[in-house]
Amino acid sequence: MTNLVKIIVAGLGTVGSGVVQMLEKQRGIIEKKANCKIELVAVADIDASKRRKLSLKKTSYFSDAMKMLSDTHANILVELIGGSSGVALKLCKAALGKGCHVVTANKAMLAHHGLELAKIAEKSNCQISCEASVGGGIPIIKALREGLVGNQFSKITGIFNGTCNYILTRMEKTKEGFMSVLKEAQKLGYAEANPAFDIEGVDTGHKLAILSSIAFGKKIDFQGIHIEGIKKIEFADISFANELGYKIKLLGIAKKTSKNIEQRVHPTLVPKNSILSSVDGVYNVILVKGNFVGNSIFIGQGAGSHPTASAIISDIIDLARGSKLPCFGRKLKELERTSTAKIENHVGAYYVRLMVKDKPGVFAKITNILKKKKISLKSVIQHDSRGENIKEIPIIFTTYDVKEKTFMDAVNAMKKISDIIKDPVVLRVEQNI
Repeated sequence: MTNLVKIIVAGLGTVGSGVVQMLEKQRGIIEKKANCKIELVAVADIDASKRRKLSLKKTSYFSDAMKMLSDTHANILVELIGGSSGVALKLCKAALGKGCHVVTANKAMLAHHGLELAKIAEKSNCQISCEASVGGGIPIIKALREGLVGNQFSKITGIFNGTCNYILTRMEKTKEGFMSVLKEAQKLGYAEANPAFDIEGVDTGHKLAILSSIAFGKKIDFQGIHIEGIKKIEFADISFANELGYKIKLLGIAKKTSKNIEQRVHPTLVPKNSILSSVDGVYNVILVKGNFVGNSIFIGQGAGSHPTASAIISDIIDLARGSKLPCFGRKLKELERTSTAKIENHVGAYYVRLMVKDKPGVFAKITNILKKKKISLKSVIQHDSRGENIKEIPIIFTTYDVKEKTFMDAVNAMKKISDIIKDPVVLRVEQNI
């Protein structure tokens, strides 16, 4: 780039403050590896108190990020404001438009507006770098774009959200319900005050959209991802899954088929002997399958101040070295517009928990529906009622592979059985991971 790289940082929250701290504490190492001088020219945040918590003696402060961009002559903007649009998007468009490189952790913005931003970057001959947008401190984007670039990828599977992984792990260990563990996660800072994007699977969807685009060389398609969250999971499901030899994890899965790309996010039963089952708490794990490299596994802290700052600094050093890799691994004209598979065409195994009246013949009604749909049972749990006052019991079963539409038709038929008290809990099962 030049002998002096001028950086501005927008947003001094958890990650932004971590970036500032790392730039100051690791300045010598960073400059040696970048082979140039690094100057933090200015920072911006609407909350002035955040500035006072940092050592910024030679750094200008702005309450308005757009004014910071216009008043400084920076080479790199680090955007850490967040949000899919609004100020963050406006700022990044303006920076790229004037030839200023952008480094961002903003997966929501990239999932919704990544192609638009990449177009501006190409026109202005500058870069938008996003290693920190997926996996925090895990260098998964660098692996896909560089280390494994010679491979054709067929599947990406991962635990991309530490909040959900923590909640499911704690539910298993404490035997407490979802809401109780969520409140605990919020107190510990593992969940946001408004955790909707995390627990509803949206955050995982944003990350999967980015990785899918890079891995399969296709235009980003967040809208095509089937997304389910973990709010419906009860401890009973975790317990029964354990009895069947599984753990429940919120997975993001992108799979290349002969005709299209299958992209889905949902809570999943994973075999206990899978590497995915061993990754607990706030950690993330990503499995990538390439035609020559085989299966590659990446594990690390998927969020937090220091891990995410580490990824931001990595992008800064790459840009300082003169890296010109496109955001999604290829130039826009080379990205394919590939159709996304509909979830009803998915073929896989299923777990079902039914709460039924404790009376003879109920299970026969259920199996009769499955028989008509040619759905084969793999395992069944049907515990006897324990006590005279028990009027309802759970029936749990898993299936062999079946097309989703066929299976959901069967589930809808089961809902019409008067002896089934509550809506069935249905989860997908991934066997070979």
